[in-house]
Amino acid sequence: MKTAIYVRKSVEVKDSISIETQIQMCQNYFADTQTEFEIFSDDGYSGANIDRPAFKRLLKKIELKCFDTLVCYKLDRISRKVLDIADIFDLLEKSNVKFICVKDNYDTSTPMGRAMLYFASVFAQLEREQTAERVTDSMLNLAKRGCWTGGPAPTGYGIVKSEGKSYIELENENFIKDCFNLYMQYSSLYSVHKILQEKYKITPKERSNIRRILRSPVYVQSSDMVNGFLKKHNWGVVGEPNSKGYLTYGVTKGDNMAIVSRHKAVIEPILWLNVQKKLDERRESYFKKSSKVYWLSGILKCPCGAPYAIVNSCRNAYYVCSNRLKKKCDNNRYVNAEYIEKEVENYIISNSQNFDIVYQKEDTPSAADEIKKQIEDNNRMVNNLVEKIALLSNEASKALITKIEDLTQENKGLTNKLEDTKLAEFEINNSKFSKEFVHSNVMKFNKDMLPEEKKIIVRNIFKSLEYDPKEDTLKVEFL
Repeated sequence: MKTAIYVRKSVEVKDSISIETQIQMCQNYFADTQTEFEIFSDDGYSGANIDRPAFKRLLKKIELKCFDTLVCYKLDRISRKVLDIADIFDLLEKSNVKFICVKDNYDTSTPMGRAMLYFASVFAQLEREQTAERVTDSMLNLAKRGCWTGGPAPTGYGIVKSEGKSYIELENENFIKDCFNLYMQYSSLYSVHKILQEKYKITPKERSNIRRILRSPVYVQSSDMVNGFLKKHNWGVVGEPNSKGYLTYGVTKGDNMAIVSRHKAVIEPILWLNVQKKLDERRESYFKKSSKVYWLSGILKCPCGAPYAIVNSCRNAYYVCSNRLKKKCDNNRYVNAEYIEKEVENYIISNSQNFDIVYQKEDTPSAADEIKKQIEDNNRMVNNLVEKIALLSNEASKALITKIEDLTQENKGLTNKLEDTKLAEFEINNSKFSKEFVHSNVMKFNKDMLPEEKKIIVRNIFKSLEYDPKEDTLKVEFL
């Protein structure tokens, strides 16, 4: 029997059950049963959603029917949402996987166990939603009184304390005015961002943040016109206009609220509304443009191993090594997208009749093995640094401690990457990608297909395509 153990711990909380203890309790449940365990651990992830690396790998392996049983310490380790749990139970049922919850004593092999699990998940979500509702009401009441409810201050403002509460205070009026006036002048976020960067140190690094500033009601003087605009665009508006700014709440959750506040706003309603109109027009014109699909993106690789990225220059599209853009590769060639796509087309079509001759799977080194080696190298470096620290003073050892922390953090990311890579390799080796499957897709391919269709087909033929622009050679690896 193969058993998957899932463990999760959201934060380091006193007296909470550790990852190691959860694993031990799950293994002890099978003390009298011979079973093979695989452990999936998410340390530092919330149960509010299922966007967790180990959990996503678990679901994928359940889909591939790798396990007979899934076991966890408590139901809320899996998820706190009824819909998530319902979807997971459906997947388990389709994959014929038994579910056991050690602490809550649930077993889905029985009808009563299944019913009890659903009831428990309903009450778990009810408790969580009531807690969230209380927090939301409290934060909203603070915002209605003009208090800043947390997070960094909007650009151009600072946070001040008064009677134990936080408020925002205008700090850089010129930056805010220039941001809006320059956009009305140039109608270009790129131009506005570039000018502001040269003029103000507080300018955000990302151009997208300029759009957020222009869209935010924080900067506009409250008025009936602005209220009307916000309501039309599905904002809830609280308070009567007073020519002060608005505080926003619930934006990240899609439940937008604009609350008339007491901080000074320097953008007049007419200017702010004109900027919104211009932003909307630019957005509409962008989506009206037909976006071309470059069907080799993601699968076409540079000899250095990095994927090619699409760049546009003089109305032409080119594939450029993504490592070269990061200055990590000396391949500085711009590969014409039309040229290389025709080359791949010709390769597939010309070899469709002699497929048995060209088809071969190279015994390439496992990507997982390479990542594993990198983790081992980092561990050796950490051990060597630890030995050196013992010989140094506290002051002298600070740099080495920082290096150890960096390597440890890097290994944490590499461990997640290793598990994802192992799963991807497992999926390929145990999936539909047989020689017959690849051949059938070669025969389907033709030049008249839509780019979207070619993108799907080519990924059902090749594991990777390596193009060397210096030698003008194409190296292929079939699935």
